[in-house]
Amino acid sequence: MTPHEQSGTQQGREAFRSRLENHFHQAWGVPASAIFFRTQRFRLDYPGRSDLGALGLAGKIAWTLCLPFFAVYVLVGSILSEVGINLPALEDKETVKPGTVRVLGMVKAESVTSLIDALRRGRRGGWLVLAQGRAAFVKGSAPTAVNQPTWACTDGSVTLSVNTDHHNEIHLAWRQVARASLYLDPAEGAIALRQSRNFA
Repeated sequence: MTPHEQSGTQQGREAFRSRLENHFHQAWGVPASAIFFRTQRFRLDYPGRSDLGALGLAGKIAWTLCLPFFAVYVLVGSILSEVGINLPALEDKETVKPGTVRVLGMVKAESVTSLIDALRRGRRGGWLVLAQGRAAFVKGSAPTAVNQPTWACTDGSVTLSVNTDHHNEIHLAWRQVARASLYLDPAEGAIALRQSRNFA
């Protein structure tokens, strides 16, 4: 993509961000902020959902094909460790990259489960729209019109916050139920922090 095309794409995205914010401001009656998010991976500790279950068909096939190699790697590693040779570690589960969705929960709740499913279906990108006590996810990076959200929580049960100390994170918390953390790229993280007065 040429710099000119990138500029056009960015302008289109910002124009759609503005349309989304205006649309939900009118619908909800409070200021709203739209944050672009493209799901890349899941880290789930939540009833009824697993990292593997959140993968698409291609991801599940790749995981199935790679599983024997992981098993051999672990077996060889354990044998070599007995003689004092350590193989390089595989990817650290705690390594967090932009596009990661981490959900921790002890109690299954429809709103949280639906959010996981909506983000799984929105792997090509979508918009997290946030306001005081409200949140929604609109699938698509820059649709020609504001589509109906594929997920929404508008009953005031969700608490929203932004943390940019170590990562660019948006947290959605349901008290005593679950907490979802979405890890943004730096540009969207800066926008989320700047607009957090609208929702946090």
